Formats: sequence, C-alpha cells, structure tokens
Amino acid sequence: MQIAWSVADKFNSFADALVYAWRVIKLQIALLCGVVEFQYRKVDGSIRKAVGTLDRVPETKGNGSAKGVFVYFDIEANGWRSAKVDNLIF
Repeated sequence: MQIAWSVADKFNSFADALVYAWRVIKLQIALLCGVVEFQYRKVDGSIRKAVGTLDRVPETKGNGSAKGVFVYFDIEANGWRSAKVDNLIF
C-alpha cells in the first residue's frame, strides 16, 4: 500500500496505482531470486536499461530504507544503484 500511495498522483485512479505497486513488488521478488533486466527513467530523462539482482550481493552498512526509492545491485557496474519507484518502466 505504501508504494501505491507514493505513486498515486501519477495515475488517474488508485486502482491503477495498486496495479503499478504490484508490478514493483513482483520486480523486487524477482531480484531476490536472481538476475533481472528492467528499465527506469533517470532524473535527466534518459532511459536506463539495468541488469540487477538482490541475490548474493556484497554486504553494506546502510539499511536501504528510503521511501520511494528502489535499490538494487547492478551486475554490469558491480555496484549498488537506486531509482525512484515512480520512474520504473513496465
């Protein structure tokens, strides 16, 4: 529900926001299970094609709990990356 409320202003109805939130959750689950290819819009407006995972990644000191931010380990760059949740492209 938190994801849906954070992106609700982007959609015409809250039902659409819920559908988007479920897609985000499914992406997070897929990342926990292995390597996934996905896309998001960067702050400068360009499209970033990412290959990432949350499975077997190096430990970090942070807790990664920022609201509205999607965090993943980038396989190609070998480092942690993040994107705004409402910028993910499905």
